[in-house]
Amino acid sequence: MGELPRADHRYQRHYTDAGTYGGLYGFAASGAELFFATEEQTSLWTPAVDANGVYSYTGYLQVNDPVTGAVTHAIPIRPLRTTSMRLADRR
Repeated sequence: MGELPRADHRYQRHYTDAGTYGGLYGFAASGAELFFATEEQTSLWTPAVDANGVYSYTGYLQVNDPVTGAVTHAIPIRPLRTTSMRLADRR
């Protein structure tokens, strides 16, 4: 689908958007699934990662715990008028 995984090299974890109806996957370096967290159905986005969380934007900014996937923050920013981040900046 064109999504790019984001790696947290310090802890050897990898994150990517995926799922039939939208979501965020977290994987250990071994390939074992750490979690699946539900997100709005939006394609072509890549999560950002730092020591505090995994950040995604699919109509709102969501911060997930990097180990459990639990949502720690969800902030509405502006609604998307598309299901693809490729078209999100077009007005």
